Parts: sequence; C-alpha cells; structure tokens
Amino acid sequence: MSTTHLPRLIGLALASVLLLTGCGGKEPVEETPVILQVGLTPGLGDMALVGPKNFDEYLGSQEVTYVASWDTGSLVANLAHGEFDIAIIPPNVAAMSVASGGRLRIAAVNSVGGYYVVSKGVTITGVEDLAGKTVNSGGPGETPNVLMDVIMDNYGLTDKVEVRYAPYPDDLVPGLAALDDDVIVVLPEPYVSDLLALDPSYSIAIDLAAEFEKITGVSVVSTVTVINKDFDASHPRVVEAFLEASQRSSQYLHDSPAEAAQILVDNGVTQTTQGVVDGLPRSGVSFMRGQEAKSLTLQYLSALYVYNPEMLGNAPPGDTLFPQ
Repeated sequence: MSTTHLPRLIGLALASVLLLTGCGGKEPVEETPVILQVGLTPGLGDMALVGPKNFDEYLGSQEVTYVASWDTGSLVANLAHGEFDIAIIPPNVAAMSVASGGRLRIAAVNSVGGYYVVSKGVTITGVEDLAGKTVNSGGPGETPNVLMDVIMDNYGLTDKVEVRYAPYPDDLVPGLAALDDDVIVVLPEPYVSDLLALDPSYSIAIDLAAEFEKITGVSVVSTVTVINKDFDASHPRVVEAFLEASQRSSQYLHDSPAEAAQILVDNGVTQTTQGVVDGLPRSGVSFMRGQEAKSLTLQYLSALYVYNPEMLGNAPPGDTLFPQ
C-alpha cells in the first residue's frame, strides 16, 4: 500500500498515514485504483488505525492519504465536499453536517469514551471540586465541549467553572509536561497516559464518559467512521476493504499493544510507549458495525439532542445517518 500525506489542517506532527507504510506488492482493490483520502482526529483516530499489516492485507497497493486535524469542522467540511472520502470524527459533528445537507453516512464506531479531566497542582476528587476553577479543553462543538456542557449543567456549575475552549496545540503533551503552574485540562487517550508517563505530578481527576453515562444512562461514542456517500456509491469495494482493515487494526492494537505503542512513538504521535500501553484500557478504542454501532450511536446522539438540539444541527438523529 502506498501512502502520502496532505498538508495538515491543525494537527499533530505525523498522523496515521505514516503508520501505514509498506506494500508487499499486492494488487489494489480496484482495477483502476483511486487515491483514498482519509481525515481523522489525532489520538483516538491514530490508535484506531495503527495496524499497518492489516491495511496492506486488505488494501494492497491502494494509495491512501491521511490528514490528522483537531479541527473537526474542517474535517467534516472536506468530507462533505469530496476532498476526503472517509473520516474518523465525533458523531455529533457528522450529524450536524447531515442536518445541513451533507451526503455522509456513519459506517462504524471506532471508540467509546476515552476523555478525562487531568490535573496538576490542584486537588480534584470529583466534579464538584471544579467550582471556581478554570478548565482547558478542546475546540467548541467537539466531544470535550459536548461532555463538559452536559456535566457542568447537571451539577449546576455552568456559571461557576470557566471552560476555555481552543484547538489543542501541536506540542500538546510536551507543552503540558513543561508547565510549572497549576493545570486542569481535558484530554483524550493516549495523551492522558502519555502525559502521566512524562510528568507523574499529573493525575486523572474525572472520567468524563463515566460522568456522562451516570447522568444520561448512555455511553459516549467519541469517534465514528464516516463515509462520503458519493465515494461509497462509486467505490464500494474500497470502502469495504478499508472498514475490514480498520477492524483488524483495532484488534491488532489490543493483541499487540507494545508493538502498536512503538509504532506510535516512532512516528511522533506519542512521546512514550508506556503511555500508549497504560492508556489502552481507558481509550475505549474498538470497532463496531451494523446494528450494534447504529444503536449505540443513536442512543448517544439522542441524549445530546435532548440536552441541546444545536449540538446536532437542530435535527433529531435518525436512519439518515446510517447505511440504507
């Protein structure tokens, strides 16, 4: 499989594209191969696509381009406009695009949960301890924002906690490890455990997915695989091959965490192998398709819609989000 790398939007240095190297000479999935273009959120997206041999097995010499970006709005816009064919993004971002006419479908679930409040120099034993504090988080409208909004509202802390939303910087983990000040930040795995391995003075304060589930009764679907419908209609074999490879890649991550961790470190996605291995059980990285994925995603999106319809573009979640 041949891989190339488009200019990053706002992302970490080295995305999964660099993890999927090697070809082995296998024929491409289609007689006239297309360039499969994939966008993904860093961290959980990188973990989901870490198994290079599995991609070679299914995609052969199919050329694949990956772009990692914290800016999920740009990822889904590029997907809707056909600049990307597939993306791994939060499901509410996909739902917002479909609500505004985007020709997309959710094909699989890639991770459940995986977001945490991490602190340094501040004692946080529960959500109530955030009162009067400042919490740094990812960009508005994305999974950290969505979870924090629901949880702060439930605890009556919306006006008592300052949440600063901004895209994560390129030097996310090293930058946090270098800070001497008191810090409270929302992070996904594997960056949580990567940070703890670099600076043990940090600790995990709150499991946001567990709090969300306590409030709503449903699991947090943090990332899903979303397909451009037009690409799917034109190249169904490529899409199916990618999904099969993704499933094998998730299995590879769980079967060989040390090997997978070394790949992530070697390509600059994480700083430590220990962080990846330690963070795997907390990451929620998995792979689900079919009715299981649809049911889980609809439950999560329905909970968001009840809380604030704007989180889904003011359109209730339904079958239009999934393969027909």
